[in-house]
Amino acid sequence: MNDTSLTIEILYPELANLYGELANAHFLARAARESGADVTIIETPVTDTPHFLDGSVDFVYIGAMPETAQVVISDALRPHTAAIRARIDAGQIILATGNAVEIFGQGMESADLEGFQGLGLFPALAHIDLWKRHNSFYVGTFERTSTPRVPPTHSTASIPEQQTDAGRLPKLTADGQQVSAAANSPATVQIVGFKSQFGHSTFTSSAGSAHARLASSENAHSTAPYHAREQYPPLFRTIRGMSFSGQPVDRAASTPARHSIGSSIAEDGEGVRIQNFMGTYLIGPLLILSPLFTQELLRMLGIEQPQLPYEDAVYDAFDARLHEFMEPTRHFSI
Repeated sequence: MNDTSLTIEILYPELANLYGELANAHFLARAARESGADVTIIETPVTDTPHFLDGSVDFVYIGAMPETAQVVISDALRPHTAAIRARIDAGQIILATGNAVEIFGQGMESADLEGFQGLGLFPALAHIDLWKRHNSFYVGTFERTSTPRVPPTHSTASIPEQQTDAGRLPKLTADGQQVSAAANSPATVQIVGFKSQFGHSTFTSSAGSAHARLASSENAHSTAPYHAREQYPPLFRTIRGMSFSGQPVDRAASTPARHSIGSSIAEDGEGVRIQNFMGTYLIGPLLILSPLFTQELLRMLGIEQPQLPYEDAVYDAFDARLHEFMEPTRHFSI
């Protein structure tokens, strides 16, 4: 049992509530309780100041929202930008999924609706086209940051018999061949998820757009001057799917020329990580679809031996989805 008390804050659930994404926070809370932790959930409405700014919250979550709500939420958070940056510098764990990640970048430009200025915590600008919804599935890896443990054994036939202390590591295969050693390394865990969005985010140059320069001048505490993607490590490394900026990556393709393949982690990366701030376009809900990542978050929160609710069912679903997504003849976007 873990003698741990945790406080989880859900930001603006009355607005940031698309795709069932609030289940991410509730699944994490349920897992923490089943691991022996005492968990308190705070749901902060958009009219209130976020509780995590005073250092009393262990985990902060904000999920996908309608594009019109992004304007409201960015306006609500902007007065607290310096305090949010200070909390990130202090190691605050924050997870933003879906288009919530755009709030923390430079904001959004769109010809179809009112854009918004983001908090400027990283130099990426979202370009939105309401006439072109992007839908795809995603397979990637997350670099471990916590101490490995030996996981419980499971009987899933699709999992290799040999286990490692990195947890359950199904082989990522294409026509029976392992895609890469890194995908099965004890240093990484696998991720699966979905995307459904109207655009992608592009990292700006030092010159940036007029929108980005405005954000820089008004947020002197932000990470200006703007740098290339390499200055901001991605949250996930893409195996199959679309990168953060919309670059298609297919490391399982039997004929690599069939899809574009990014030449570096900067091109292949999905999401962004700044210390313990983690932002990604992935939805699912991500934490239910990717139990290995959920366990890593629990370890980051101080739970040494995390237990997941319905663990066998969750892992069986993950195994089946991973192998389905890795079929080389299956297109990952529509």
